[in-house]
Formats: sequence, structure tokens, C-alpha cells
Amino acid sequence: MCPLNSRPNHKPLKIVQFSDIHYDAFEDPPTLPKHLEKEMIEKVKLEQPDYVVITGDFVHGEVQVSAPKLSREVLKPISNILKEIHADSKMRMFGVLGNHDLHAGQRQLLISVLEREGGVRILDNDFYYNEKDQILLMGLPDYDKDYFNTVMVEHRMKNANIAQCATRIVLSHIPDSADCLLLNKDSKGRCRANLNVQIILSGHTHGGQFRIPGMREGIIAYMFRNLPDSLMNFLLAAIRMSNPVEHWEWSGGMFEKDANSNELHSLREPVLKLSENKTYVNVNRGVGSHFGFRLFCHPEMTVLELE
Repeated sequence: MCPLNSRPNHKPLKIVQFSDIHYDAFEDPPTLPKHLEKEMIEKVKLEQPDYVVITGDFVHGEVQVSAPKLSREVLKPISNILKEIHADSKMRMFGVLGNHDLHAGQRQLLISVLEREGGVRILDNDFYYNEKDQILLMGLPDYDKDYFNTVMVEHRMKNANIAQCATRIVLSHIPDSADCLLLNKDSKGRCRANLNVQIILSGHTHGGQFRIPGMREGIIAYMFRNLPDSLMNFLLAAIRMSNPVEHWEWSGGMFEKDANSNELHSLREPVLKLSENKTYVNVNRGVGSHFGFRLFCHPEMTVLELE
């Protein structure tokens, strides 16, 4: 494995990341407003990336209430959005499933529609390697589910002849997966194989979704980090929810880990230079939302440029 700042003899690559589209045709107000659909398409076409990656939650979990049996007709609008994003271009699109995608049931149907009609290859405990670009994408589904399987990814890569200096990127919906992929804190027993990760691209948190200007973190993240567990458990029970993420301190932005540390540190620079002996996690704020709105927490498209 070579340092991230070393891509010898290879052209620069541009990767666009989206997350948490949360499409649900039945929700009112819509979890993905029409103007955001349009912006997604326009911004990708403007950037003209080499790769587009979508880190989970293509659909909203409540779609299972609206349409108990997911059908191709129900999923057609989201596949049309994705199809238009990469229409008339040579960009490659990849994605992983998030917790809402698995809530929605009929996992294989969702994968089939996203791949065949949306043009997105779903890396479901799988990988994609491009020798010319020297890039390796590894995809893992929801970290909180038993589907998450690093051993399967390692097994599938066994005979792939991956170059030593390939840039190794993992797509993983929930940022908590950095615990086992990078920090050797595998409390869930999920990471029985070492994937030699250099960059993790995640989503899930919506950046907190509700923020107050001047606060470094979202309102929900602040509550989880500062209010007593007993109070938070009471509030969660009242709205019939569980804590969606363990590390609220990773609720949005870019983080780095150096070789001599076992912690992630937040990065504030708008332009990041990848450094030797460091690994990175980017937590995208997402596009869609719960309840159909955000407060001082804008939707996000992340642009990564590897030189």
C-alpha cells in the first residue's frame, strides 16, 4: 500500500459523493424535494466527475408503510433520477445500501432496480478495481446489520491482482464503521478481515439535520453528547426511535487519523491535501431528510480530487 499523496504516473481523478437521498414518492412533505432532484443532476453534470458514489439510503424506510411490497413502478422515479445523473457521460456510478434501504425490504429487488434501471452498481460486500485509474472501491452495507461482511469482500478480492499503490476507498453508510475499519475497536465483531482502508466515505447522520448558527455540531448531536442517557432514552422511546449513531462527534465533515493515533480528528480546511501515513473519513450531510426539511444544515455534494 502506497501513501495517499503518491499516485505515480496516473491522471488526477474526480469523485463526487452523494448520500441519503431518502426517496419516497408517498411522503408529504417530500423527503427529497423536486428542486433538490434538479440540483443533484445539474451539479454532477457541471463537475463531470470520473466516479459518482452514493453512500446509502436511496429510499426512505417509511416507503414500506406506503407501499408494503416494493415494486419497480414505485422505484421508477428514483431510478430515473439516477439515470439522468449520468446520462450522456462515461462516469461510473457506485453505491452501497443503508439502513433505510434494508428497512424497505425486498433487498434484491432494490439492488436490481438501482443497477439495471438506475445505472448504479451496488457494491454489496463487493469491490470494484480499475487498473488504469489505480483505484479500488470496496462497498459494505449497513454496519448495524449482519449483512456487513469484510471477510466476503476480502475473499472476492483474493484473485484480483490489485496494484500495491491503488488508492483504497471504502463506501460504508454508517460512520461508526470507522471503529472497526480504522480504529481497531470492533465491539460488534464485524471486521474479521483487514481491508487496509485509506479513505472511508459515509453518510447516515444528515449532518445532524437541525443546526443553530454558531454551533459546531447539530442540535441532535449536541443533545446526545450532553444530556443524560436516561433522558435521551426516554425521548427516543416517546418517538419510537433508537439512537441512530454512536459517534455523534462524527456527524459531518472530514476527519483524519495518523499512524501514531487511534482517534479521528476533525479537519476544518476547505481544501484538503492527502498526506502520507494518514487515513481519512468523510461524512456527507446527505441530500434528502426526515420530515422533509432541514434547519441551517444544507444538503451536500462532496467533491474529492485525487491527484
